[in-house]
Amino acid sequence: MKPYLLAGFFASSLALSVLAVAPPPRMSAPPIDDLIRQLGADTFAERETAMRSLEGRDDALPVLQEAMKSTDAEVRLRARRLVRSIRSLVAQRRLAEAHALLTSGDVDQAVVLLVEWSDYDTTGQFLEPLFRLVREVLRRERKQYGKTKINSAVVKRFATVQGYLSAQPLQWFSSKQRLTLGGLLGVVRAQSLDLSGDGGHSADASVIVCDGKVTGEGFFNTVVIANGPVDAKGAANCVIICDDAIDFRRAGASNCLVIARGSVRCDSISQSSVFSGGIVTTNDQPDSVVREKQTTFPFGIRFFELERVGLDVEDTKEGSLIRAILPDKVLSSCPLRAKDLITAVGSEKIISKQQLRRLFRSALADRRKLSVTVKRGTEVIKLEIAG
Repeated sequence: MKPYLLAGFFASSLALSVLAVAPPPRMSAPPIDDLIRQLGADTFAERETAMRSLEGRDDALPVLQEAMKSTDAEVRLRARRLVRSIRSLVAQRRLAEAHALLTSGDVDQAVVLLVEWSDYDTTGQFLEPLFRLVREVLRRERKQYGKTKINSAVVKRFATVQGYLSAQPLQWFSSKQRLTLGGLLGVVRAQSLDLSGDGGHSADASVIVCDGKVTGEGFFNTVVIANGPVDAKGAANCVIICDDAIDFRRAGASNCLVIARGSVRCDSISQSSVFSGGIVTTNDQPDSVVREKQTTFPFGIRFFELERVGLDVEDTKEGSLIRAILPDKVLSSCPLRAKDLITAVGSEKIISKQQLRRLFRSALADRRKLSVTVKRGTEVIKLEIAG
């Protein structure tokens, strides 16, 4: 056989062998809209096939929630079943992520998830990583400063979840809206908390996790983790971690560990450690550690910043201007560009960088898409940012 014929033979044989072992092409998943329509198909087999294809697909949730309003009764029924099952699966993932965020010190992002998905944690599983965080920050404060003279009974109370739950009868509250109570001895997860209702107006031996503002007469022997301002007469024997400002001007903080991204105002600070990203205003601070204008926070606590995900932003009169897209970050490859002016997120007009920061934090923590309106040169466009 001639050499070139032999070469051609081997080449043909190799090509055939490659084709023989090549895996079959992957079939792309049917579009979600097609599967939704198939939920109302004429045959039971088709409807069941669509159900199986949609199970576990959290990207289908928004469309399924719309399908719950369908004029087709079969589509409505199956959409409701799917939304319940998918939300349950998503909730378990998000709550696991919240526990991991508490462990890493990213408390404000954890709060977003703990409040949003609180209905799916009715036994307080989040208390274990939260108490672990509290114990760790107190241990590190004692080792480095030793100023927070929190009562040993309080430290013991938060030593174990079982011990805390069995120490006294507790109230349990969860709400994605504002919660108003007269007083508190227990556990709260809510959008915001107001303790000005009928009752004692204070929280004692409690755990408060809020995605917004917390107000009351006082906090005693309590852990407060808040993404909004904390406003009360004062606090004693507390651990308070706040993504905003703290105002205890009418009394003060005694035997407390306070970490606030914003300013702190206290009548007095006694035997406490206070770390603030803003200004600390107080009349007296005996035997205390006070640090202000902090850009990083102690004991492993971190707050969400736009720069950490790739956006260098400044305030303007018209919105938030992107000065630069930072490399190698979560949002480095998103459709936003340097010099884009962000004027709205969803239906909410942007008036400050802090507002933008909170909107991005909530969406990214919960892996939700963001609809962002930007002014790019003379053009106004809407962009979708993946969560």
